[in-house]
Amino acid sequence: MDNFTMNENEYEIVKKLILSDDQYMNDFKIFFILYLYSYAKKYSYLKDAENSRELYKNVYKNTIGWLHIM
Repeated sequence: MDNFTMNENEYEIVKKLILSDDQYMNDFKIFFILYLYSYAKKYSYLKDAENSRELYKNVYKNTIGWLHIM
């Protein structure tokens, strides 16, 4: 997991890119949505089949909420 850590300078560079560059921000939002969706889908076997639709609705609502904050 240490391969994916960022030092403080790298974090600041990415933060500035996300906040200032519209195209980069849009790409980041798409990546964020896909990451959350894939994470939820990966662990959806832990839930019953009936709850999976509700789970995806909740993940979608939470993702939209996070994107609204960004």
